[in-house]
Amino acid sequence: MKPGARPTPPGLVWIPGGTFTMGQEPIFESEAPNPPHRVELSPFWIGAHPVTRAEYSAFIEATGATAPPSAGRPELDAPDRPVVNVSYIEALRYCAWAGGTLPTEAQWELAARGFDGRRYPWGDDPPDERRACFAEDWNRGGPSPTGAHPAGASPFGCHDMAGNVWSWCLDAFRADAHLERARLGRDPCVGGATRVRPLRGGCWRSIESRLQSAYRNWSHEVARHTTIGFRLCVSTV
Repeated sequence: MKPGARPTPPGLVWIPGGTFTMGQEPIFESEAPNPPHRVELSPFWIGAHPVTRAEYSAFIEATGATAPPSAGRPELDAPDRPVVNVSYIEALRYCAWAGGTLPTEAQWELAARGFDGRRYPWGDDPPDERRACFAEDWNRGGPSPTGAHPAGASPFGCHDMAGNVWSWCLDAFRADAHLERARLGRDPCVGGATRVRPLRGGCWRSIESRLQSAYRNWSHEVARHTTIGFRLCVSTV
């Protein structure tokens, strides 16, 4: 345990605070800008893996929340797979119940690529089947069990930060988010009058370029999809 830190909650990993370079140039085939810019973050915990169907089922049982729609396939509905078909709003409710919230884009990116600015969580080498679940067939594929690709773990030990499922992030989605973060200072969370939310990390059907840690995607906050999941973040401030 890091000096001054509380005991790590189960299933979370510790991300030390500090200043890092968020963004990258170039980002292959990027549709949303994320140029290099400096961001300062306080320490935080983040899920070692995306929230699983089993973990989400415990939330449903405890709260009476509505279960996500079944996809009718074991690759999507198995207890050890990331929960999918959960909207941003539903993900927030789970995180609040679990004692945290969703990670901001900045928190997610630091957890994914570390202070040394890796293109992918494991480094700069391109993705392969040992490191990530990606480029699967739309009709026959699906996410792998969480943690099934240990060679693809991030510097801090976060699994499935590239491929498997897209991860909802807390901010509002803005194309000029890098400018807003510079204005907000430490621990930025970009706001705005929009219901569009960022997605990070790529998914089980993504092409290679979308697995880059600096790649930004987005969806409407009420959207549910078989390619979108989330992970828990717990702040220390």
